[in-house]
Amino acid sequence: MATGGAVIIYCLDVGPYANFASTPLWVPRDQLIFTGFALLFGPLMVACEHLGPVTRLLETRPLGFTGRISNGLYLWHPLAFAAGRRLSERAGMAGAPTMALCIGLACAVAALSWFGFERYFLRWKNAANAWHGRAARDLAVAS
Repeated sequence: MATGGAVIIYCLDVGPYANFASTPLWVPRDQLIFTGFALLFGPLMVACEHLGPVTRLLETRPLGFTGRISNGLYLWHPLAFAAGRRLSERAGMAGAPTMALCIGLACAVAALSWFGFERYFLRWKNAANAWHGRAARDLAVAS
């Protein structure tokens, strides 16, 4: 649920830069305006958490998968956006197609990152936590 809200807030935050292939990377006044709007939109998402249609929308499989790969999105999106900008400039694209390309690249790289190695580390972490839990339980029983 919270992941879906975070995705929507992220899209609201970067959405105005759909034509960013021809704009500077950092426009402080505009960035603050849209970040403020996204911060105001976040509590609205939390307030709507228990409404049936909103909950059903945010619990869909695509948004669940986005939550699963969100760490990879966070880590890889600068590289994917830089590559997408360069590809779009070479292809002569601008605006919404550039933004779609960049978001698609970021999602693809994050998904590869998840399936390539993140999920294996999470399995190791869960196995280690289970082992530590059993060891702590055994110590508590022994004492």
